[in-house]
Amino acid sequence: MNPFKITPEAALNEALKFNGKLAAGLKVLGELDDVHYGCTEKEAIYKEDKLVLYRYKSEHKVTCKTPLLISYALVNRP
Repeated sequence: MNPFKITPEAALNEALKFNGKLAAGLKVLGELDDVHYGCTEKEAIYKEDKLVLYRYKSEHKVTCKTPLLISYALVNRP
């Protein structure tokens, strides 16, 4: 008694579909441009004990003048 109902034709079709997806993915990866990454320049605008609030500098036009503060859990590590 076989709990899986897999026919050889279905397995072959699945392998061919996977092969096509893999080839398409490799083609897309080959066409991608270089990605520039690194640390963003920042300045500390507020410090208290271990707390530091940074303002990150942007080369682009600032769209919002109010900074966003992300506060992680105070008890657990982020």
